Amino acid sequence: MARYLIEFESAALPGQDEVYNDWYEKVHIKDVLAVPGFRSCRRYRIVDPSDARPRYMAAYEVECDDPHALLQDLMTRAKSMVLSPSLDGGSVKITIFEPGYSAAA
Repeated sequence: MARYLIEFESAALPGQDEVYNDWYEKVHIKDVLAVPGFRSCRRYRIVDPSDARPRYMAAYEVECDDPHALLQDLMTRAKSMVLSPSLDGGSVKITIFEPGYSAAA
């Protein structure tokens, strides 16, 4: 099995950052990490937010043969997960990264 990094960018609805972050930290990460293949999560907040990019990013390390199939499994399971009404669903962007690329020093 290979390891990948799956990045989820997202934003809270206006004025809902506290509710969104509370839900993400206490509920959502646990739900996602319960999906077989998801190994760990680190969250980040963009330093210089703009209207063009979501404010938050979660990087999940996964181990699987097919990251697209793993994402499909997550989306199927998401139907039974608790999603916060504070999440701006239109802001979600997903990127899959594969290992093996490094810059020469």
